Amino acid sequence: MKEEFKSYCREGAHKSIVINNNDELSNDQYVATLRRIRKTIADAPLAAVDSNTPGDKYTASNWGLCSELKEHYPSPELHTFPMAFVDHGRMSALSCGADVKCPMRVSGMGGSGCFYDCRVFSKKFKTPSQEEALRLFDAAITKATT
Repeated sequence: MKEEFKSYCREGAHKSIVINNNDELSNDQYVATLRRIRKTIADAPLAAVDSNTPGDKYTASNWGLCSELKEHYPSPELHTFPMAFVDHGRMSALSCGADVKCPMRVSGMGGSGCFYDCRVFSKKFKTPSQEEALRLFDAAITKATT
């Protein structure tokens, strides 16, 4: 294991399966990630994928914490499997803390995946405009920094 990863990776982990000691983003990492995604919202149109392939169901959006863009999670310490990110570019972003959520989520909608209560993926909600998405992210950043 590379020396620079020892501070945040589980002791004794094999290089090919190095696992981050942290299960979720710290508040500072969360805020920095929100700011990176906010910049994308300001600069780029919404891009989202909602896979319906049996056995390979996933969702990803450049306007949410489910983003698969490396610029949103640019360093290995932001990933569950940091060496897989370094060696192969594999995205495995850490989760948010239990007391925080993606600004695109609407609380209390139920379901076992964020796509059930996501403004981007759920058919129950109107997809936010760029201005609405920026306001949601600004509010989340303010809440997390005060």
